[in-house]
Amino acid sequence: MPRKKQYAVNRHKKWVCPYFGWDGAEFLKGKCGRPAFPNRTYANEYMNKYCAGCWEKCTLAEYWNTYMEEL
Repeated sequence: MPRKKQYAVNRHKKWVCPYFGWDGAEFLKGKCGRPAFPNRTYANEYMNKYCAGCWEKCTLAEYWNTYMEEL
């Protein structure tokens, strides 16, 4: 049985999102949850736009901030 390829966090990106945890083949994990994507291309687009970019505009981060304020 072939082994599943493991993906590591891209150490060359500057992760700016304070909620980012790590990324996998077609998903990422952070304090906000673990969204899944149809393939690595879409996962990279999302991470470049939000996790390593404008994380303040990410709906996951927005809802997490709201949740934390209500505690």
